[in-house]
Amino acid sequence: SAPDANWVVQEKWRTRSIKPWYNDYLYHDGHVYGFDKQFFVCVDTQDGSLKWKSRKFGFGQAILVQSTGQVVMLSEDGEVRLIDVSPEESKQLG
Repeated sequence: SAPDANWVVQEKWRTRSIKPWYNDYLYHDGHVYGFDKQFFVCVDTQDGSLKWKSRKFGFGQAILVQSTGQVVMLSEDGEVRLIDVSPEESKQLG
């Protein structure tokens, strides 16, 4: 069957706190995590506000481990990091 053609898209908020480069973003518990150029950031999905902006990691890719709320990050220079993320902070574990 054909999809419903009557659906409507409505903008909830707009932000300049996170600007995509070439990577994807991670959604976890009402927040979006990802790279804003060379900074790793957290944005609240309720209002688009920036929760934090972490130190420079360089460009990279990130994968969310859903069960633990941790992020595995591979930086452009080849370093792999394990990061514990929450709306309050990011904490590098190793």
